[in-house]
Amino acid sequence: MNADPRSSLSSALSDRYLIERELGRGGMAVVYLAQDRRHGRPVALKVLNPELAHALGAERFEREIQVAARLQHPNILTVLDSGETAGQLWFTMPFVAGESLRARLDRESQRSTTRTTRAWSIATSSPTTSC
Repeated sequence: MNADPRSSLSSALSDRYLIERELGRGGMAVVYLAQDRRHGRPVALKVLNPELAHALGAERFEREIQVAARLQHPNILTVLDSGETAGQLWFTMPFVAGESLRARLDRESQRSTTRTTRAWSIATSSPTTSC
């Protein structure tokens, strides 16, 4: 296998997907923005970290794919495709443009902190009556 996992995956999937750029990475996988050549749509391509697959086995990732493929809810993205290519497990889901989950959590945390600070300021500046 090629020393660059992205390069070997990109070559192996070139008839189906065009990998454009990395969207994010975690301890278990890397997610890329890719173009689905057959359907002409952007997809998120999630690829299991090869070192993790060798160390822990691929079963957990395969379970994630199976569970995600069965879920049907308006707020959950469905699995479009999956497979093993160039020794790497992967699956695709619809790409949704917008901010990352991390950015949203950071923004919501800041908003919550601001609201709490404002409420505390109002509460402590209001005169209270004691009996």
